Amino acid sequence: MKYSSNRRARLGFLAVIAVTAFIIAPRGWSDETAPYKRMLDDPLEFTGPSLGTPTDEIRIGLFSPPPESGSLARGLISGAILAASEANDANPCRSFRIMRRWADDPWSGGAREIVRLIYDDGVLALVGSTGSAETHLLEQIALKAFVPVIAPLSTDETLNQTRVPWIFRLPPGEDRIAQILIQGLNGCETVGLAYSTRHDARSAAEAMRKALAHTQKSIAFEAVVTDDPASIKRAIADVLEFKPDAVWTCLPDERRDELLRESYRKGAECRWLLPWKADRAMPEWFHPTGGAITVDWPPLSECESSGNAAFAARYQKRFHEAPNRAAMLGYDAVRLIVEGVRAGGVTRSVLRERIAGLNDFTGVSGAIRWDNGGSNIGSDPVVKINVPFKD
Repeated sequence: MKYSSNRRARLGFLAVIAVTAFIIAPRGWSDETAPYKRMLDDPLEFTGPSLGTPTDEIRIGLFSPPPESGSLARGLISGAILAASEANDANPCRSFRIMRRWADDPWSGGAREIVRLIYDDGVLALVGSTGSAETHLLEQIALKAFVPVIAPLSTDETLNQTRVPWIFRLPPGEDRIAQILIQGLNGCETVGLAYSTRHDARSAAEAMRKALAHTQKSIAFEAVVTDDPASIKRAIADVLEFKPDAVWTCLPDERRDELLRESYRKGAECRWLLPWKADRAMPEWFHPTGGAITVDWPPLSECESSGNAAFAARYQKRFHEAPNRAAMLGYDAVRLIVEGVRAGGVTRSVLRERIAGLNDFTGVSGAIRWDNGGSNIGSDPVVKINVPFKD
């Protein structure tokens, strides 16, 4: 009798659960906007590195802001388009097509656009982006989707330190850049640091701190410049108050120019150190008393050499302006993919292997050779430039 009562109680409890589940079960999407993807809409497939269908059209994804956003994006896009166009002219039987996408918020909209490049546009490889944070996003998605990525503009060494086999980085790393800049500190004992809150700037500042730690030089101040106009005024005040022998700065061009101009106008006599940027140019008006050091890679003078003069002429003819460093690196990034495809890389995994094997490649930016992490060590990456001292 006791057994039957317990059994009835359990059956009643299960019935209550079933009724409750039916009442609260969702009837559909309340949001008017349908989701981009539902989990089981399509049959489960393995899209790993061993699969891929060769096609006559090779699509190359470019994650970059639009060309009107500035010279950095404009050069990157133009260089990539020129490389693809020349590849098509050389072999009309297989065409290369640049597919560009972008979103201003990389960690939400940007991730969606990269996924669409891979799965909707069907790109074989990715190129990008203009900043290290956006390039990290490319790396994370490529790692899951098994897509090779070439980073033409990022100096962030952490992209390659995790040994992700799908990413290749063209520019010199921040540690190397900092080591070169420190060579210009002869006679300087104190150094001020002024940088923005962007990922690129914070990473470069950390590399500079590490490089300075191996010297007898001390950090006079650190000024973090935000979007608040008052923060750049505080940085100028720090330069004037602490009177460092040198100031290293990594800021957007407008803020950098304001710091240089106002500090110089108010009598600062320090030396200035500027890290590498693909479109960074020293202002023509800037001739500081203490001089200035920057890095020049790839040297724009390379475009005047016999091997690259033709590239510069073709670029000028098509886009009606001289190529900048971003154009040279975007051009080389796409050329690496083209050469990888011509070497048999018609699937993503084989293309990655072919790009990794291009260790005797010479681009308009110089020799390209990969270390075991996918960083370019093909040529001496930086050249020290001394801006003439003011009389």
